[in-house]
Amino acid sequence: MFSDVRESAPKPSHMARWLPPPSFVVKMNSDGAYHSSRSKAAFGVIARDSGGKALWWQVGRITRHSETAIESWALCIACTACRN
Repeated sequence: MFSDVRESAPKPSHMARWLPPPSFVVKMNSDGAYHSSRSKAAFGVIARDSGGKALWWQVGRITRHSETAIESWALCIACTACRN
């Protein structure tokens, strides 16, 4: 589904590593990507416990027209999930 975005995305100069939260804390990570030449945007949000177990996640495609907008949308989804 997102292979076209992954293939054209710039490669990071270093690998980021997920660090677990302290015990009894849930860590939310969110990200968004926008492919300007194809006008496609996608987001992903995941919540994990201190053991790295995925407790909740959501991914999707939406209509947004900038990287800032899609990143903001992913953060809104994460905040809404925390409230619930």
